[in-house]
Parts: sequence; C-alpha cells; structure tokens
Amino acid sequence: MPTAGFSGAAVTRVQTSAGEFALRRWPAVPPPRARLEGLHALLAHVRRVAPDLPIAVPVATLGGETLFPLGNRLAQLEPWLPGEPLPATPTSSQLAAAGVALARFHSAAATFDPSPAARPYFAPTPVGTPRSLLDRRQLLAQWLDGGGERAAVCLRSEPPSPFRAHGECLLATLAAVGPTLAARLDAAAGRPVPLAPVLRDVHREHLLVAGDRVTGLIDPAAALADSPAADLARVASSFAVPSLAPLIVAYRTVRPLSEAEEALAGVLHDAGALLSGLAWVARGTWEEHPEARRPAALDRLAHFAAVAARIEPTPGVLV
Repeated sequence: MPTAGFSGAAVTRVQTSAGEFALRRWPAVPPPRARLEGLHALLAHVRRVAPDLPIAVPVATLGGETLFPLGNRLAQLEPWLPGEPLPATPTSSQLAAAGVALARFHSAAATFDPSPAARPYFAPTPVGTPRSLLDRRQLLAQWLDGGGERAAVCLRSEPPSPFRAHGECLLATLAAVGPTLAARLDAAAGRPVPLAPVLRDVHREHLLVAGDRVTGLIDPAAALADSPAADLARVASSFAVPSLAPLIVAYRTVRPLSEAEEALAGVLHDAGALLSGLAWVARGTWEEHPEARRPAALDRLAHFAAVAARIEPTPGVLV
C-alpha cells in the first residue's frame, strides 16, 4: 500500500529477492529533472565519502538511469532503511546521535562537485545568504503585512474548534514576537555564511533510529544548497521539547559551527516553527487545502503552535 506525504510523492515498500526497497513516485509535476539527477549524484557522493552513514542511494536501471517512468509519473527505487522515527520526546543519547548524523552528512556533502546542470541547486558557495533565511523573511513580512489579519477574520467566522484555537494561538504569537523576529532575520541576513548542500526538510520523522543509533536519513527530496543551520533548526523544531542547544553540542563534536551559524540556527528555528504553523492556518482557511483539517494536519498545527509559543520576545540562550 503506497503511503503519501504532504508533498504529493508516494512511497511503496517493495519486497524482492535482493531485499526490501522503497519505490518512490514523484508528484505529477515533479522537480526539474536536473535537480533530481543532481540529488541522486549528491547522495551517491555522500555514500562514497561516508560509506557507513545510513542514506538510501537510488538504484540504477540496467541502462544506468536512477529515474524511470512509471505510469504517468517519474519514479526511483532505493533501499528500504530500517528503524523507527525519532520520538517527539527523544532521549539525550538520541538527540546526540541525530546531531552527529547531520554533521557527518554536511561534512560529506560540502565536498560535492555538482554537474553544470545541477549547479544552480547544489553548488557550494564560500559565503552567501541562505535560501531558508530569504524565504522566511519574505513569508514573515507577508504575515505581518495583512496575512495575520486575514487569518484572524477567517477564524472569527468559525465556531469554536481545535483548529480555531491553535490558529488563534499562532496569531497571538505572531503579534507578540513577529516584529522582533523580523528584525532578527534582517540582522542574520547581514552576516553571510558558507552554503553547501543540506537536507532542508529534515524533521524527526526523517531520522530513523534503533534505540540510540541512527539507522536512516530518509526523504531528502527538499535538499538544496543552504546553510547547515537550516537542518539543525528544522529538526529541532520538530521535537516536543527544546532541543536546539543539545543538537548543536553534539554536532560540534564532528563539525565546527561558527557563531554566525549558531545564531542563524536560532532565528531559523523560531521563524520556521511560527511560519510552519501559520502555513497550516492558511491551508485550512482561504487556501481550502483538503488535508488541512484532518487529524495528521491538526497534530502538526498543534505542535507548531506549542513550539512557537516558547519563542522569547528577546532571544537569549538557545533551546
């Protein structure tokens, strides 16, 4: 039975004589082929540099292609990685293992030399402003400039519900910390950092573990050149407990992280949690997304509302 994520991709577990595999069918409108082929080349490079890092490198066909048509979709086949997703409340050992795994991936990915066609997506840059930061600045500006009021009007017209309660909690957080958060993003934009391929959408469900050991880094579909701080921020915001500081401590045992990158991780964590929750508010109101009020989406909305509520108006120590 295929499982579909919010991205529109579908993954089917396939048992063969050669072992278990994941058959991934990309959405009807997939990312550009050059980006997908560049991603596959990146994963193969990471496997060569860090052979014991548990990532799933797509399997090539007899013709040497890692993408192939399946019905009206592009598809790929990759090894099925064992393990269970990191829990919402991980142990300190699990957090440390996650930080180390990310650092090892980033160290290997930083030496990737993409093909000319893939360079717009994966080329490393000695210093630059991360896409993740630019995206959050733009989105937060839109929410502060009318988006929040539009959502408030929509929610006030509804009867009481968990969706409305979590949405109003997020809007209250936006009003309380939004302007300060915008200033923090502006300040971070003035401190360029090194850019290299990172995962960008790595959350706890994409980190598989067996006990305290990471057994899989899965679903790297969003990978692009960005700051490693984006991955630390994203995975930390997916836990139910403050996790960024211990993740960074573990990360630094393998790979250095500058003061600017650490500060960037903090602001990306806060902005990402708030904006992720607000995105679900938009999907459930004027965007009329069919999934936005189902239990899985409501769980995400509640989670991000709770994480965003911990944002300090004046940030101090990383959490």
